[in-house]
Amino acid sequence: MQQDPTDMARMFVDLWQEQMKQFMQDERYLNASLDMLQKMQQSYAPAPGEPAHDEPSHTSPRAAHHAAASSPAPADEHGKLSLFAERLAICERRILELERQVAELERRA
Repeated sequence: MQQDPTDMARMFVDLWQEQMKQFMQDERYLNASLDMLQKMQQSYAPAPGEPAHDEPSHTSPRAAHHAAASSPAPADEHGKLSLFAERLAICERRILELERQVAELERRA
């Protein structure tokens, strides 16, 4: 028997959130993730003096992510954890918005 894609997506997000809660308690994982995110943001940053390729709206979740990603990461551990939590919160808000849109489409169908 096939499962409903919406139920599967909800189950996936629930499992993902549970796993993220466990990861948030693992200091080695947090440090490795933050190092990876910093390296990724450096590869997307325009060279000094070059214009940004994408100028997002300042009200969108993407704009909040862009602003967080383009600001230098704090050196202290608390600052790194705060930055990671901020980015995770942005992801959660985006997922909630997607779930809301799916629910709206299901109501219309």
